[in-house]
Amino acid sequence: MEKYAPFHISVAATAIYSGVQTVCYSPKEAGSSEPALNMTSEKAKELLQYLADVVKRFGV
Repeated sequence: MEKYAPFHISVAATAIYSGVQTVCYSPKEAGSSEPALNMTSEKAKELLQYLADVVKRFGV
């Protein structure tokens, strides 16, 4: 995945049919609710893992 970075993604949001909504971003500063300009690679990995889990669980 690192070979495709940087991703230039600030915020990603998901919504699945069961009604669960998720917003994913890296904070601009520690403890901040303001998103950074770009998501960290760690946060991008978390998002991809979440999406993979949703696909496995719901088969979407």
